[in-house]
Amino acid sequence: MLKTYEGGRMRHKTVLALTLVLFLAVFATSQAQFLGQLSTAQSPSPGKSMVGGYFGIYEDAFSFFGQYRYGFANYFDGAIKAGLISIDAGGNSEAGLLLGGDLKYQVLDAVLGDPFDLAFGGLAEFALVDPFTILSLGGYVLGSYPFEMRNGRHVSPYGRFNMRMQREEVDLGPFGDVSNTDLEIGLNLGTQVELTQAWGLIGEFFIEDQIGFVMGFNYKF
Repeated sequence: MLKTYEGGRMRHKTVLALTLVLFLAVFATSQAQFLGQLSTAQSPSPGKSMVGGYFGIYEDAFSFFGQYRYGFANYFDGAIKAGLISIDAGGNSEAGLLLGGDLKYQVLDAVLGDPFDLAFGGLAEFALVDPFTILSLGGYVLGSYPFEMRNGRHVSPYGRFNMRMQREEVDLGPFGDVSNTDLEIGLNLGTQVELTQAWGLIGEFFIEDQIGFVMGFNYKF
């Protein structure tokens, strides 16, 4: 009986250890942003809006999400973003929720003769994928330039450098939780292509601890 009891305890400890390793593996894949910028430094005119839908591919994860951006005043706009993400760790797939947004102010305008468009902003992002959560708060600088094509449409490459405080937490149920807060730095490189006056195709690379790519469409109205 004693050997059976000891064997049961060892199996329980082994299962617990493997569970913790799995949670920490999922936790490690999450240490990156998922929503990105997906807009140039050019702000919408006051009262104008932009909506977008996107598909993202990351290391061991993919997402579907949307964006709504609104021009509050000259050179000042903001966006909210929301969607779903699926993360694969150890052969198990976990689905969760993505929420985020940003506010930005444009300080340089290429249309008015500045060398390029430049904006500064603040960002927030929240990801909830059982059993972990990620909260990011920080700021960024965003630059872009609209190159005019022969048909009058524009191709606008852009780049965003962001710096943020990021807190990750794993809920281990009766065993408590594990959390960590770090200063994170990321780079987003993308291009927006005008298809019509209202529609645009956009793609963006995420370069930080995890590499990702997001693409989709923007619609201005």
